Amino acid sequence: MKSVNLKFMNPSNGTSFSHQFDTNTTIESAKQQLLTEHASDVAPARQFSELQLIYNGRFIGNDSTLKAANLNEDDLTLHVVVRELPTASGGSGGSPSAQSKGCCVIM
Repeated sequence: MKSVNLKFMNPSNGTSFSHQFDTNTTIESAKQQLLTEHASDVAPARQFSELQLIYNGRFIGNDSTLKAANLNEDDLTLHVVVRELPTASGGSGGSPSAQSKGCCVIM
C-alpha cells in the first residue's frame, strides 16, 4: 500500500504538523483522523463534517479516496476549512461565510 505524508499549517494559530495517510483512505476517514489525533490544530471543529478539504480550487467529497482525488503524492497543497454547522435551534442563522471559524493549510 502506498502512503502520502501531508504537511499541515494553521495560519490562524501558527501550529504545524504532518500526518501520513494510506492513499486508499477516504476523505471522511482522513478528517476523522485529524480530529482524533490533531484536535487542537484543527480547532474549533468538533466533528468531521465541520471540515472541508479543498484541493486545486475544488471541494473534495467525503466518499473520495486520497488516490481518487489525485492526492497520492507528497508535498501537495490543500486547504482545510473549519466551519461551524447550524445547530438544531438554528445556530447563528447566518450565511456560510458568517459561520466560518478558521482555516488550515496542508502543504
